[in-house]
Amino acid sequence: MRKEIICVGSGGQGIILGGHILAEAAGIYDGMDVANSGRYGAAARGGVTVSEIVISDEEIDYPKVIRADYMICLSQEGYDTYKHVLKKEGILIADSFYVRKTEHENTKLVPLSDIVRQKSGREIGTNIAALGAFTRITGMVSENAIREAVKKMVPRGTEDFNLRILNIGLGNIIHEIEVSNREQDLQEEYISILESDTQW
Repeated sequence: MRKEIICVGSGGQGIILGGHILAEAAGIYDGMDVANSGRYGAAARGGVTVSEIVISDEEIDYPKVIRADYMICLSQEGYDTYKHVLKKEGILIADSFYVRKTEHENTKLVPLSDIVRQKSGREIGTNIAALGAFTRITGMVSENAIREAVKKMVPRGTEDFNLRILNIGLGNIIHEIEVSNREQDLQEEYISILESDTQW
């Protein structure tokens, strides 16, 4: 079993850290074979940033993403730049505030930045919420593994805050969207959550 994940967004959104956390969860805490690499766009902030993760239950012979099974996307520019990497049948998990148009049928829009902003007054931690949504939707890593990896890898003193943010992604009610038109505008799509399901 080899699964390929690509995480994309803008510089400053924590894409590289998110990739490291996901790799740590799969490799250290779930015992899978993992390869992880990342690169920044032309600018430290604002340019497209990408992190690639390969997870396998066997030795990985090639450590780069060829055709991704999953994409975590936090910006429209990131999607537009790397959509060709995601398989046609791949699963796209995207922030519904920043990603409005997609060509992939298996799209799951989650109001990550909206909910994080509502809960904390700022968008810092949206990358961590995205990891929670990815974990819940795909089951590629266990909840325990992603929690332990977050605790280990976020800056010291922010562990409790980031675990609460993680619960936002883990607690969302996910609405599956079938995109029939390649240019369909997803602006009006918004996923409801049950406040009682989110342990803040």
